[in-house]
Amino acid sequence: MRIFVFVPQIPYPAKSGGRIVTCPLVEELSRLHEVHLFTLTHGEAEEKAGIDHFSNLCAGVYTAPGTSRIDIPVLGRSFFSRYPYKVHRFTSRELAQKAARAAEKHPPDVIHCQNFYMALYARDLAARCKVLYQENFETLLLERWCANAANPILRRMIQIEARRTRNFEMECPVWFDWLATISGADEMHYRQAAEMFPGTRDLIHSRIVTVRPGIDLSYYTTRQEQSLSNPFPPRAMKNLVFTGMFGYEANVDGAVWMVKEIMPLLERENLSLWLVGQKPADTVRALHNPPWIHVTGAVEDIRPYLHHADLSVVPLRIGGESG
Repeated sequence: MRIFVFVPQIPYPAKSGGRIVTCPLVEELSRLHEVHLFTLTHGEAEEKAGIDHFSNLCAGVYTAPGTSRIDIPVLGRSFFSRYPYKVHRFTSRELAQKAARAAEKHPPDVIHCQNFYMALYARDLAARCKVLYQENFETLLLERWCANAANPILRRMIQIEARRTRNFEMECPVWFDWLATISGADEMHYRQAAEMFPGTRDLIHSRIVTVRPGIDLSYYTTRQEQSLSNPFPPRAMKNLVFTGMFGYEANVDGAVWMVKEIMPLLERENLSLWLVGQKPADTVRALHNPPWIHVTGAVEDIRPYLHHADLSVVPLRIGGESG
């Protein structure tokens, strides 16, 4: 089959949540089928390696520049739109045009869009089957973020975005033959939300299915444990580890909450919390307070921290339910 796959970022190397899910998906599909990969670029150092990696696997790799996480012109356009900010941020006219030209030369049998904010690319393209794969039920994340936001202006902005996102997440499945969620919990929340939208309720109920991600766990196998040197200082403290991309709002909130609210309740003198992950926001960097709190930034290999930690923690209050 010929499959068009639309992803928000080059899914290689698989060092973050979205890439860990998407990279093996694209690799396996490419092994079995003719895959044309459409993706945005974001000026990251490893993108060339990612393009080269998938160029060796896919029939075609098509890219277009993406926008920054907070893009003022895009925010301005989205303010007067019924579509949420993320849809505007990840919908590129250049990439859509490349997809249309590719479809004329190589008509797809299947179109796969990774996450709701890539859905517009599939709306006007023809294929025998279209699949929308949701890594999160985004509305739920925004509602949880709103519930935990202390700033009233920010809370109001999140409320508006949550409403637009809910409307879009209920509308866009109409363009697809299948709606796949990453977990049974997300499917349940999706079905519950659909009850409020009689126009698409029955369609969503008939097309939604849970498809667990095919994550490659071999990288984390215990066979290599002996070669993983201990990254922690040799002292009599218990090491807690929280790993993730610390520019992502759910992880930022979780890190601050863990440090400010949870750690004071524990025997802090005997505990050391390590926040291990790339792109820490300024609010996360400000938490760095050795020997109790360590913010490492990006590390070459996450496995030593996971293997040698006394406990791995996931203090998420506004994250999804993909676990």
